Amino acid sequence: MTEYVSPEGTAIIGILVQTTGVQKLETINPDGTVDYADNMAVEERWEWDEVTKFDPITNETSLVFVDDEGECWTFDQLVPTPPIGD
Repeated sequence: MTEYVSPEGTAIIGILVQTTGVQKLETINPDGTVDYADNMAVEERWEWDEVTKFDPITNETSLVFVDDEGECWTFDQLVPTPPIGD
């Protein structure tokens, strides 16, 4: 299996995902603003979606990969590393 690193040589640790949650409210005001509940609790919804980036030139999407420094990269930006033992 080919391993990949970022263009800067940092290890790729995963893909970017987006989760949703529900912020608890105290009130909805007449102007559409809200007052948040005192505890500011967010109920996370653990269904998640992979985040992709669309390339209008190639008309393709790519997963967004995250390196160990928190930087994001698309697959075409990653650099394959030589297999161990070569």
